[in-house]
Amino acid sequence: MKLINLGLPKSGTTSLDEFLNSNNIISSHWQVNKKETGLANKIEYVGQVIYDNHLNEKKIFDGFDTTLAISQCDVCLPKIGLNLWPQMDHQILDKITSQYPDCKLLLLKRSPNKVISSIRKWNDLYMRIVVSDIIGLPAWEGIKDTSLATWVKGHYKTLETKYKDYDNFLSIDIEKKDSIKDLCKFLEIDLESANCKEWPRANVSKQRFDFSADIYWLTRELNMTKNKQFSLNKRLLNKENEIKFLKKDLDDLKKKLENINKLCN
Repeated sequence: MKLINLGLPKSGTTSLDEFLNSNNIISSHWQVNKKETGLANKIEYVGQVIYDNHLNEKKIFDGFDTTLAISQCDVCLPKIGLNLWPQMDHQILDKITSQYPDCKLLLLKRSPNKVISSIRKWNDLYMRIVVSDIIGLPAWEGIKDTSLATWVKGHYKTLETKYKDYDNFLSIDIEKKDSIKDLCKFLEIDLESANCKEWPRANVSKQRFDFSADIYWLTRELNMTKNKQFSLNKRLLNKENEIKFLKKDLDDLKKKLENINKLCN
C-alpha cells in the first residue's frame, strides 16, 4: 500500500480519490475499488477488510493487490450494523506503521465548522454519525455541534502529535492554496505532469438536509417493528395451519370412535 488517508468524511476524501485515480494510483474510497483483483474485492467496504484482517491476525492490507491507496477507510452505516473507524484505532495505526513502513500516512483536514456543515448537508450522514458510538464521540453526543467540533479537532491533534516525528506522515489543510503542491511532493508526483493541478472539489454538498436524528432512530425502530410483525404473522400462519391439521386429526378420531361404538353396540 502506497498511501492511506486518515482524515474524516467531508474533508476532501472524494477529491483525493479522483486525484489519485487520475494519476494512475488506484484508490479505494470507503468502498473497495471495483478494479481490485485481490481477495478484498469479495468484501464491499474498506473498513470491513481492515478489521477482518486485524481481528484474524493477518496483515492490515491483506487482500488488496491492485489498490495502491485508500482515500477513505471509515464506514458508518448503522442500519446494517457497520460502524468502523480504522483511522481512530491506534492498534490498527500501529500495525500499519510496523507492517508497512513505506506506506505514507496522510491527514486531510479542513475547518471543523466546514466539516460539520458538510456532514449536515450530505444526505443522512449527520444522523448516521449521531446515532453511532464512535471512538471519541459516544452515540447522541454528536447531536451538538460543539461536540462534533471537539471530536474533529481532537482527531487532528491526536494524529499530528502521534506522528510529529514520523517521516511518512503529512497533515494537509485542503483549504490552503498550495496544499495540492504539498500532496504532489509527498507522493513524489510531478505537479507539472499531474492530470489534476488543484483539488477537484468532488462530492460537494450543495443542499442542506435538516434531518432529525430522532426521526432516523424512529425509522430504524419502525423497520425493526415491521420485521417483527412479519415474523409474527408468519408464525401465526404456521399455527393456523397446525390447528387445521389438528382439527382434521380430531375429526378422523371422532369418526373412528363412532365406528367403534357402533361395533360395540
